[in-house]
Amino acid sequence: MLNSTFLVVLLISTTAWFLGRGRALAIGNPALLHSRPVYHGFYSAIWTGIAGITAALIIIVIFGESGVPVLIAGSLAHHAANHSFVPGS
Repeated sequence: MLNSTFLVVLLISTTAWFLGRGRALAIGNPALLHSRPVYHGFYSAIWTGIAGITAALIIIVIFGESGVPVLIAGSLAHHAANHSFVPGS
């Protein structure tokens, strides 16, 4: 359970790195930046990872490790009851 949670946080942090770096490169001339575009990407990834890990740990502390799948399953059941997955129905 924890492995998959941290894998998701890692994937989201990696995405944040690409977005942060891309946004820094979108300025056009990297010489106008205070830091290199890679550093902007790392900054985004670090803060995204810290927020994700903190949120995951808080949820695990409050609900326990077995509570997280229960929360996800409950959310899926709620959405499945309220929405039709068949197009046109």
